[in-house]
Amino acid sequence: MRTATRSPGRCPFVDYLVREVAAPYGFLLDDTVYNAYFTEAGAPQIYISSSDLPQQGKITVKKTNANTAMGDYSLAGAVFEIFSGSTLVDTITTNVQGEAQSKALNLGNYIVKEKTAPHGYVLNTASFPANLEYAGQNVQLATVSVTVLEQPQAGVIRLAKTNDNPPVGDYTLTNAIFEIRNEAGTVVDTITTDAQGKTSSKNLPLGSYVVSEKQAPYGYVRNPGSFPVSLIYAGQDVAVTYGDVTVGEKPQVGKITVAKRDVTTGATAQGDAALAGAVFEVYAEDRATLVDTIYCGAAVKATTKELPLGVYYIKEKTPPVGYTPHTAMHKVDIKYGDQDIEVVLVDGEVKNKVIEGQIAIVKHLDEALEGYTDLQIEQPLEDAKFHIYLKSAGSYANAKPTERDLLVTNENGWALSKKLPYGVYVVKEIEAPGDVKLVEPFECFVSQEGKIYYFILNDLAFRSLIKIVKVDAETGKTIGAGDPEQVAAWLIKNLQDI
Repeated sequence: MRTATRSPGRCPFVDYLVREVAAPYGFLLDDTVYNAYFTEAGAPQIYISSSDLPQQGKITVKKTNANTAMGDYSLAGAVFEIFSGSTLVDTITTNVQGEAQSKALNLGNYIVKEKTAPHGYVLNTASFPANLEYAGQNVQLATVSVTVLEQPQAGVIRLAKTNDNPPVGDYTLTNAIFEIRNEAGTVVDTITTDAQGKTSSKNLPLGSYVVSEKQAPYGYVRNPGSFPVSLIYAGQDVAVTYGDVTVGEKPQVGKITVAKRDVTTGATAQGDAALAGAVFEVYAEDRATLVDTIYCGAAVKATTKELPLGVYYIKEKTPPVGYTPHTAMHKVDIKYGDQDIEVVLVDGEVKNKVIEGQIAIVKHLDEALEGYTDLQIEQPLEDAKFHIYLKSAGSYANAKPTERDLLVTNENGWALSKKLPYGVYVVKEIEAPGDVKLVEPFECFVSQEGKIYYFILNDLAFRSLIKIVKVDAETGKTIGAGDPEQVAAWLIKNLQDI
């Protein structure tokens, strides 16, 4: 209410125009022009009524993304509450630009609080003061702006590495290296496991990722799989959401293949011996713990089951037919191979000496030794020749040089073969001096190491009866047949003595 008073005698009795030129603090200027006039019969004062409106204001909230690299989501839909003291005076919602404005409020001190964050963001729990102060009598609405930073929710991928088979290798899980790729296939982080096989990524934007192992820890096979992980919005009250993945790790194992070899000829057996059929025992590094027994069967080699990495010893349990036992233990080391190899293959050899024996011949005539009449004291036969060859070869010519021999008896009728490998041999006399009957071929089985097989052989001198029939030249009749007086006497001589 505004009041104008005329003092008597001062103002003439005419019409006046009244206008406000200065509003009280906190009010808007009333720019209305009022008419006022005095009359003689009027009162000494004129009252003019004018209403001034209190100034009001609006609060503008500007929502901004504090870290677009962590997620550039829409800022629309953020809900803010405006309090005057403890009284809620307005609720506003941001537009796509992230802005919202309150209704007209009386001047004063207010508090702005976020009630609902947009999808993908973390609720900002801070209280933001907004003071609407008098902006002057000519300003219709006072304004104040509040900027609220919005933090995109981050995600962390937690990885746990496990040993799929500790009994075959309980190695440390530290230093496994993994790569994390986003949906575009770009590597966004590289992480390394600790001693417990665990690791976590840095903060990542929400989304879908693939984890793959780049390097396996010592002793393990790299897991070739790709492991999808999704970091999903967990609500406005969660600053960091987590995605978990477990990657199993296989310990690398090995197999030992043991091949049987001939100490002289390698992969070729001698005589009738065979390199197949051996049996081996596999011991742990302590040389006492048996971990496997392997059988060659019809093959010349055998392979163990899968074994943990480490040192082993091979011992022959049963030699192949025709070979002497091999008693030594052979060390084999299964070492960690390439991380992409599941089974390391290690080769070993065990060499055996073939069983060897000799054939000895003592050659006699069935005649008494010169100077003796006793036929039991026989005369040795010098220069008798014998072929000895492996029966399975079929002939002396077909036999290998190591599997045949030519024997010639000395002046004592004695001959000794070279060492012959395991097998059945044919002994065949091929030549003898004088008119003697050669011994029939016979067989000898060389089956014991170092043994000499002795044979005493007699060559029989050829003997036959000579029948003489005397006949008459004219009649053809036998002379003296049935007449003892006509029996003739004949002297028979050896042509070599004539």
